[in-house]
Amino acid sequence: SELLEYFRAIKVLPDNPYKVQFAGMHFLEDGSLVIRSTGLPIDGSASYSLALNSYLAKGGDAMPVLSERPDYQDTGLLDYQVLLEYLKLYEQISPDDF
Repeated sequence: SELLEYFRAIKVLPDNPYKVQFAGMHFLEDGSLVIRSTGLPIDGSASYSLALNSYLAKGGDAMPVLSERPDYQDTGLLDYQVLLEYLKLYEQISPDDF
């Protein structure tokens, strides 16, 4: 699947000094990508949505460019705006909320 190809490509980026982390997914030793909550592998025939910031979508940190795909959707929101809106919803948050 395209999703699996994308994650395999960024997993081995030589020019990226950061460890790429996937929320909700992880690689097994055999190279398969599984959904962390279920332990099930990515289904190559299923459709998935991928959320990431525009910097990475546009190829920042040597990531594969996704912003040129016809199905790419840019919300126009900046990271800090999303965080501020979230924080406004709650008077108090704790690590247990996540």
